[in-house]
Amino acid sequence: MRDLPPLPPTSLCRRSDPASFSFGTTADLPDVPGIIGQERAEEAVRFAIGIRRYGYNLYALGTSGMGKHGFVRAFLERRAAAERAPSDWCYVHDFSDPRRPRALRLPPGRAPLLREDLQRFVEELRVAIPAVFESEDYRTRKKLLEGQLSAESEKAFNTVEERARRRGVAIVKTPAGVGMAPLRNGEVIEPEEFQKLPGREQERLKAEMVAVQQELQDALAALPREARRHRDEMRRLDRLVTASATGHLIDDLRARWADVPAVLEYLADVEKDVVDNTEDFLPAPEGASAVKALLGRGEKRPARRYQVNVLVTRSSETGAPVVYEDHPTLANLVGRVEYVSELGNLVTDFTLLQAGALHRANGGYLIVDARRLLLQPLAWDELKRALRSKVIRIESMGQALYTQYLFPLQIKGMLLLAAVVGAVILAKRRLS
Repeated sequence: MRDLPPLPPTSLCRRSDPASFSFGTTADLPDVPGIIGQERAEEAVRFAIGIRRYGYNLYALGTSGMGKHGFVRAFLERRAAAERAPSDWCYVHDFSDPRRPRALRLPPGRAPLLREDLQRFVEELRVAIPAVFESEDYRTRKKLLEGQLSAESEKAFNTVEERARRRGVAIVKTPAGVGMAPLRNGEVIEPEEFQKLPGREQERLKAEMVAVQQELQDALAALPREARRHRDEMRRLDRLVTASATGHLIDDLRARWADVPAVLEYLADVEKDVVDNTEDFLPAPEGASAVKALLGRGEKRPARRYQVNVLVTRSSETGAPVVYEDHPTLANLVGRVEYVSELGNLVTDFTLLQAGALHRANGGYLIVDARRLLLQPLAWDELKRALRSKVIRIESMGQALYTQYLFPLQIKGMLLLAAVVGAVILAKRRLS
């Protein structure tokens, strides 16, 4: 083997001229993208994220400390910044099935506006509805209906009374009720005088009193029907008055949300519910205790029934979300149901539903540490179920173990890309 020439000392050290650099220190330089020497890994990540099909996930595995998480997150953030912002999601009350609230999909950034509009709507209802029920027009129409009922009742009683007089029987009103008495020459016959009448006359008058008694009972039996008709008329009047007081408020909301059909459908249900539950916006009757008022209206709570629970909202100017869930428990992934104490009981409704990482990452990317995920009970199974079914079902640990439940958020047209980086899972979910 031919001897190689020795290297001079100057060739063993590369020297640079500091005057040729345009920076003071390396801290002024931008970070080098990717992992140095891992071009194949970078290409694999780029290829996996580019797959637009359900069920494709990215898994990146490597030794601790090599920067897997930072590399993948930076890569996803650059990719997500160029993508469109996903939709807002919110929960509203479902008037046909209160146990299963309705999920509304809204354009980015508009869910908080809907919440503010409904809050303002309820505040205006609390003023507009009592005002219209205290108006002179409503009082006049109500008094007219009450007068009609009183006139019908009086007419029925007078008719029976007139017939009874022609048959020689008087209808006597007493504190204990209504009684019958025989008549002679238009005057009531005293019991002693009645006993002096011939037996045939006594029998005739007794038979007439029995007949009048039956006729009076028939007339009184018709009064509840008249009262029911009167209540129906009053409810019809209340609905008409409420509709006139709330119509312009609903019309304003419809004009504001004319471009979102789901909101228009919800507003139609709200309008119908307000008209059907006018009493919820009226002051409690005089003499009703606070406890009775709370018990009577606690289940309805119009201020809560018309609220909008904003689960996820975006800015229309930002791209797709990149969410890293550091503690991937079942509740942190799929959300949770909170409870409040009311009259000694724990109760909940749609306003107490809280979003999870899957909600926040919907339409973008979810990063989860695989080892931490697998250590959490039911979290891995629920993540797979949600990605496969494209439905996020908010439930507690007890519900997940023992029940089929509750409050599903239906994600339609969801495109998935799940990736694991080092010990990290990335799940991409896009709404079509």
